[in-house]
Order: sequence, then structure tokens, then C-alpha cells
Amino acid sequence: MVLTFNNRDGSSEKPYLNWLAKNPDGFVLQTDRAFSPQYIHIHSARCGSISNPNSGKNPYPYTGRAFQKFCSMDVDELISLAISKGREEPLKKPRCCKRHLSGVDYQKAQIGILAEKMSLQEISDLAKQHECQYPGQKTVTVKVYGRNEYISAYAKSSAGQACSLCKEGFSQSPQRFLDCHHIEFLRNGGADVRENVIGVCPNCHRILHIDPDEKVVEKLKKLAAKRAKQYD
Repeated sequence: MVLTFNNRDGSSEKPYLNWLAKNPDGFVLQTDRAFSPQYIHIHSARCGSISNPNSGKNPYPYTGRAFQKFCSMDVDELISLAISKGREEPLKKPRCCKRHLSGVDYQKAQIGILAEKMSLQEISDLAKQHECQYPGQKTVTVKVYGRNEYISAYAKSSAGQACSLCKEGFSQSPQRFLDCHHIEFLRNGGADVRENVIGVCPNCHRILHIDPDEKVVEKLKKLAAKRAKQYD
């Protein structure tokens, strides 16, 4: 979900700064009041250049007067917003917060979003241009949240032999073919407890991370709580 901070009179930065404080792993799209395609940058919520209004001689109006901010926990949402506003050149990681965005691949996200608007022939032509028989390698560092295997096993087993979201059934073991999904994401402060996990198929798991629907999320929360209560 994208939140807009558009403080026209420049009276208070508190709502915006409070969001940054509560969501340090989030992202911020910075632009002007006209949302000019050439003036669109995406920063980490940890970046000092978009989080300290008193860094200069005079307080800087981050969401006031000529500026506005769009915030989200999903960088793909902000890239989609930038493209919808006419941004055609690839978005690059700002120098000021490259160290905070080492795990974010802007080019990959933008290509995926643009491909949705292309025909299969156009995608095939572009793929042919970029074919490589001997792909290179790179080393990346990622932050991984702790997960207890018993919590994961519970989420899958309590779902039975069907996805908790699409209800698609199967005859194989749920431990092998279901994923454990944390309804409130761990990166957002979600707990690794029975009431916050649900067993879903890989397809639904991906959907829940890329495009979660608030009504579906609330439904899953109630279902997880109900299942946990049965075994208390």
C-alpha cells in the first residue's frame, strides 16, 4: 500500500517522519508537486537525506511547499507508480543510500513491470537480444529473519492437504508442497507464532507478498487464530 505525504502548507513533517521511524525497511519515492517524470527518486527509509529535515541551515520541507513523498514497504509499488507517471529512464539507486539498498534490484523490478504491457513476441525479441550462454556470478548479502521450524511445520500441517487461500487440494504431504506464510510480515514486526502463520501453495504465497489484499489478510488472520485456538 502506497501512502502519500503531501503537506502543502509545510506546517508539520511529523506524519511522514513517524512513518519513517516505524518502517525503517520501507522505501520512499521523492518527487515534486507536479510529479515530474525527470524528478523521481526512490530512497531507503533509512537514508539521512530524506529523513532529517534539520540537516541543513534551515529546516527542509520534505513534504511541504514544492515537494511530496510516496511511501511503501514494497519497492515494486513505487516503481509502478513512477512508470505510470511517465518515467521512462531506468531508476537508479541514489548515491546517498546505496548501502541501504544493496538487496534491491531496480532494473529487474522495472523490467517485470514493463513486461506486463508487452506482447509475448516483444518479450521474446528482447529475451533473444540478451541471451547469454555463460552467465556471470555475483555475491550478495541478504538479511534473513529467524524462523522456527516447528512453527513452519504447524502452519503447513494445520492447513491439511489444501492451500488455505485458493483451497486447491493435493494428495502429497503438506510439509513438502505447502509454504509457511507469515500474515504480518516479519520485516514489519510480525511474530513467529501460530496465530501469525498459515499454510499456502507457492503461487498464493507469491501473490500475498507481491499484491496482498487487505480483506484477504484479515480473513487469514481470523483463520490462523481459529486454528491455533483449537489446539490450546
